[in-house]
Amino acid sequence: MMVTTGIVIYALHKQVISVENAIFVQACIHLFILLAVIWVNARYVNFLVQTHCLLKQVLYQLLSTYLVYANFNFAHQNINHECLRLNSQKLNKTNLQQCSFPDSKLCYIGAWFQELANNIHEVFHIVSADLTRTLYISPSYQEVWGRSCEGLYENTKSWLESIYIEDQERLVKACDRLIHGLPLLEEYRIVRPNGDIRWIFTRLFPIYNQSGEIIRHVGISEDLTDQKQAEIEIRELNEKLEQGVQQRTAELITANQELESFSYSVSHDLRSPLRSIDGFSKALLERYQEQLDEKGKHYLQRIRASTKRMSELIDDLLLLSQVTRSQIRRTQVNLSAIAQEIVQELSENYPERRVNWQIAPNLIVEGDRRLLRIVVENLLNNAWKFTTGQITSQIEFNCLTLDSPEGSYLAYFVHDNGVGFDEAYASRLFQPFQRLHTTDEFPGTGIGLATVQRIIHRHGGHVWANGIVNKGAIFYFTL
Repeated sequence: MMVTTGIVIYALHKQVISVENAIFVQACIHLFILLAVIWVNARYVNFLVQTHCLLKQVLYQLLSTYLVYANFNFAHQNINHECLRLNSQKLNKTNLQQCSFPDSKLCYIGAWFQELANNIHEVFHIVSADLTRTLYISPSYQEVWGRSCEGLYENTKSWLESIYIEDQERLVKACDRLIHGLPLLEEYRIVRPNGDIRWIFTRLFPIYNQSGEIIRHVGISEDLTDQKQAEIEIRELNEKLEQGVQQRTAELITANQELESFSYSVSHDLRSPLRSIDGFSKALLERYQEQLDEKGKHYLQRIRASTKRMSELIDDLLLLSQVTRSQIRRTQVNLSAIAQEIVQELSENYPERRVNWQIAPNLIVEGDRRLLRIVVENLLNNAWKFTTGQITSQIEFNCLTLDSPEGSYLAYFVHDNGVGFDEAYASRLFQPFQRLHTTDEFPGTGIGLATVQRIIHRHGGHVWANGIVNKGAIFYFTL
């Protein structure tokens, strides 16, 4: 056990007081020291000892009308600072008379302590070693407990009787441990005379004499009712939010089930009549070609083109639905390898196109490979499509580092030298069925970029675009 001996407090009164009054002041000093320790979480006792000269001067200004000679020994019971030990010399007439200091050292501890006790919300306790007598209780006890201090002085057991019945047994055991030298640190409920219930947190510490015997217990109690009420309100709010989340989750599950049903209907019920329309149109062109004039043939070709476009639209809608609902399976994905596969497919299907491809190597990300392939494929197909009119198309797939208030991050991009777009309409690019060009100029359904945005958002990223009319466009995305 580490013991530091050091603070000796002297004061002087014009008349020598009785030993009983000196003992009372000694208890007040005990409480003052204890409060100082509690307020710094009982971790800086050694610091107080090292600065005992300054503390002694402060106490000289606080003491009043009493002569006290006390030698305090501070100790930690263990490294966890569980117990504060204060030892004091026994006061007697001899050592009282030995004290002689000038009148300028008169102090005011009585008035100061009374002012502190009357204005602080916490309740101060000083109780006997066997917990049968209340030696001091601060006036705030009446406000917190709703009972008189006089009643507690007369019947110390009334403190235990005020405790909520379900907490009494635990407090009785804690008091038994306190009598045997272990601090009491307990949170419990009390019942006020009007029936109100309040939450209390009490800390009581044993005080020892030089022989190592417990001579009293000193502590403080705090009213935690407002804090507990706030905790209850937060818990109720969390429960309400949880119920809301569960309800929204149930609604989302229902909506997904309806979407799956709709997707099934689209896939089977709508495709069937489309196949019939396309089939009969093809039969008319093949079997009755000689009987049809050019205008009739043109009409049939337009019918077949419309059914083909409708079929593509259904495919894109189904894809959009699937990427919204499908589970993300994250792995390491090489976007460069995916881009090379798509470039090879486009080059084989359209060998007449002259395109200068620039695909950066080893663009490795973490995400769902199937979904990220849809992203890269849509963006490269867009660049391919909108550079059709160029003599030599320039298409680049790469990444760059961008800065933000949160830090640096990688942005991947597809850059082309195609027709570009007016940035005034950039917000429409990622909306379903929104097109900045007619289908006669550039074929498409207006679903591709909306699908890209859904996938990127599901990966926790962001997608945006910059463009200049007839000077190309850049599509960025982050993951």
